[in-house]
Order: sequence, then C-alpha cells, then structure tokens
Amino acid sequence: MRVIAIALVIASSLFAGCASIVSGTNQVVSVETQSNGQPHEGPTGYADAANVDAVPYMRARNGYAIYRDRKAPKAFVLADGGHYALWANNPNAIEKAMARCRDMRFTNCRLYAYDDVVVWPRGVALTPEDPPEGESRSKVVGRGDPRP
Repeated sequence: MRVIAIALVIASSLFAGCASIVSGTNQVVSVETQSNGQPHEGPTGYADAANVDAVPYMRARNGYAIYRDRKAPKAFVLADGGHYALWANNPNAIEKAMARCRDMRFTNCRLYAYDDVVVWPRGVALTPEDPPEGESRSKVVGRGDPRP
C-alpha cells in the first residue's frame, strides 16, 4: 500500500518537473533533469544526507537539522532565498512539503531530500538569501511532522 501511495506522489512530482525516480523502484533520485533532458541516474551525489552544512542556504540548515530527526517518510524542500518547508511521518511527504512551500508563496520550490537521500542536483544556480524578515516565514513545519 505504501509503495502505491509513494508512486502516486512521485508521479505527480514527476509531472510537475520536480522529481524523478530510479526506473522500477520507488526511490526518488533527482529534482530536475540534466542539461540534456535526461533524469539523473541515482542519488545525485550532492551531499551525504547527514551533512547539514551541505544545505546550500545557511538559513535552511537549522530546518534541515530538525528534518533529520523526524520520522520517515519525510521530505525537505528548498526555495529561492533560503526558505524551506518540510513534512514528515506521512506517506505523502513530498506532495505535502511541496504544497506547503507553494502555499507560503515561496518561489522555485525544489525537493532537497526525501527520507535519507539527498536529491539536490549539483550546479543549481542559487538566489541570494533573503534578509531575515521574521523567522516564522522561513521555518515551516507541516502538520504531519511529529514532535520529539
């Protein structure tokens, strides 16, 4: 049942152009295609999932540290300016985190990690981090996120 739910979420993410999967599995492997239009072949190798300092935006690193401690299935989404959204302990984590990111009106919401796999591609052009405008807008935790 979980595989079907994950497949549906990933299929909708694929349609939106924000994720791809290893053929024949339910493993998310990238957030966009390579320059030649082909999906990445496996985890992107951008960073080890435990490496909080690899998150490209400093303001999102605390959020990623929180994400790391949450229960799977989980998803961590980055947006322009260093904003982020996360969702955990929910089979629809990717869909929920992406929707939360869009609901907060963040731009260019892209999947950074799903469960313990970083899927962020190398060479993504980043926008400058937004100046702090109140921590509440950039620290987004979904309702499916269990508290320790």
